[in-house]
Amino acid sequence: MVSNRFSVLLRKIFILVCLMTVSLSVFPADSDFFSSEKNLQAVVPVAAPPVNLPFLKTNVNEPYEHMDGVRLIHFWASWCVPCREEFPALQRLHEDFNNKGLTILAIAADNKNAVSNYVLQHDINLPVLIDQYGKAMFDYKVKALPSTYLVDKEGMIRFRANGHVLWDRAKTRQLLEKIINE
Repeated sequence: MVSNRFSVLLRKIFILVCLMTVSLSVFPADSDFFSSEKNLQAVVPVAAPPVNLPFLKTNVNEPYEHMDGVRLIHFWASWCVPCREEFPALQRLHEDFNNKGLTILAIAADNKNAVSNYVLQHDINLPVLIDQYGKAMFDYKVKALPSTYLVDKEGMIRFRANGHVLWDRAKTRQLLEKIINE
């Protein structure tokens, strides 16, 4: 009886290993199939909802519509593991594109103290806004964190990303440069 159960278990493990081997040969790990880039989706352009939230560093409510250029509206939280993994790349993106016409607004779905501690610990210097009560998340219909919306110069949402995006990838940066230069 025990040997029969053991042989069934071994067969199941063998089948699982075979399926994993086949799936990796069909979809290699470095292919776009497993890439977070697939989360970056073009959308039918729609006007971006206004955002009037307090900035973390100044505690001043300032509508972002006055900002010229392309905006990356990024929703995140300090407790969100994928958000924390993505943030270093967002910081690099801010450093590389801030003077090229791209403004990143990191909207935290969190309380001010948690966000302030996170920003200080990780030396973040991009604009961070606080959406503690979820008004902007509601207006943007955010269903998961992180979520990002790429808003063009005319204030239209052109792309959206649900989940972690590889902001350092050449394809992603080329897309941003294309939108900035339109």
